[in-house]
Amino acid sequence: MYGNANCYADILRSVVANSDGDQVDAGTDTPPIPVYTRVPFSIIERNKTVDSPSSLIPRIVRVPIGRCNGNLEIQEDDQVVDRTHGDTLYTIIDMSRSGSVVASSEWVFTLQRVTGGARTP
Repeated sequence: MYGNANCYADILRSVVANSDGDQVDAGTDTPPIPVYTRVPFSIIERNKTVDSPSSLIPRIVRVPIGRCNGNLEIQEDDQVVDRTHGDTLYTIIDMSRSGSVVASSEWVFTLQRVTGGARTP
């Protein structure tokens, strides 16, 4: 991992495989299933400039970015729980691989903080 891990995180998944092997939503009554626990994870906030269509004035917003080992099988829409800093819950919005030919790759995520009504096991 290129970034230094600043927390331990659990990766949760809210989809399950049905009898045919297809992935379906686990439902709102079922809490997400822990896929990985205590994964060394890096979560930092970066500035991002966005254009507001209503005011045409660019705004700067803070976006949480996550990084972890590229060998993990993580999917978009998985959830990340920061267990080091108060069980903060994030949803993975976008993900990509970062790396080079000489170093192992890592996952880079754009995260969104989830507030209120979080279903964590």
